[in-house]
Amino acid sequence: MSTANCMYLSDVSRKLSTEKEIWTPPNEGSVKVNVDAAFSPMSGTAAIGAVARNDQGVVVAALSAPISACNDVEEAEARAILEGLQMASDLKLKYVTLESDSALAVAASNDTTRNHSQHWSVYKDIGLAKSLISSCSISYTRRKLNTLAHDLAKRASVSGDYGRWLDPVPEDIAILAKRDLVNIVYD
Repeated sequence: MSTANCMYLSDVSRKLSTEKEIWTPPNEGSVKVNVDAAFSPMSGTAAIGAVARNDQGVVVAALSAPISACNDVEEAEARAILEGLQMASDLKLKYVTLESDSALAVAASNDTTRNHSQHWSVYKDIGLAKSLISSCSISYTRRKLNTLAHDLAKRASVSGDYGRWLDPVPEDIAILAKRDLVNIVYD
């Protein structure tokens, strides 16, 4: 390995150790729902993942599902947000913070005026689903902080299987959730 490559790897390693980002739990009494989507433009297939955790980081529900008739990544991400909100509503959660790593889908989900997106009907449904929850916010998060939802989307993308779990979730999902809690930050 060249000296330049060693120096580059050393710099990357240093940055990774100093730029520690970790999942943060919601406020006390609230639930955080993280969502993500996987989309393959080559095959046109898509899948979503969602995980709901309480203020202690405990998984209260998770979802991994393929989605049909999806045109692009924006639609897949918007449908992940919609499914996350529907899961929260089905669980009768009152105080929800939903996070997605798609800035475009988050912005469109928070826009109350009709936008010109070809996915306006999905965003309209998101607005309706959001209104069914007493207190609900939708915000952007970095992919690093959305790993469990990302893994659940990949799971459905690879397997093609639908899964929805309530506490206790299967052990493999619980193990993935625990990795996010190793360095949890409580505000």
